[in-house]
Amino acid sequence: MSRKYNQSGFGLALAVFILIILAALGAYLALVIPIEANENSEAIQAERAYQAARAGMEWGLYQALRRNLCTASQSIHLDQEMSGFSVVLTCQETQAQENGQTLSFATLTATASYGISGQQDYVQREVKATVIL
Repeated sequence: MSRKYNQSGFGLALAVFILIILAALGAYLALVIPIEANENSEAIQAERAYQAARAGMEWGLYQALRRNLCTASQSIHLDQEMSGFSVVLTCQETQAQENGQTLSFATLTATASYGISGQQDYVQREVKATVIL
């Protein structure tokens, strides 16, 4: 007694379905991977801009606290690793009275930027500090 089975081609339909799912997944990954890479690049540039602003701030604090210099506005040139970034340091000196004493304060602002404002690769970070002279 042998039985004959009637096959309807379900395996072919399953294979086509799996190929469609894999093609859709591949298309999705092809769209997402470049976006992720661009976001990572922007995050790295933003962090570099922040570090450039911090470097400018540290230099300005040294000038204000050790050399007693508070220049209204100056550009700071960074080394080759941070080339492309421009850092502008501003310093504003103010005075206040407290318990009959005159205190001098310096408010420093370091602004680091990369690229041209309005362009896709433009990034800017700013750091502020106020110290007693």
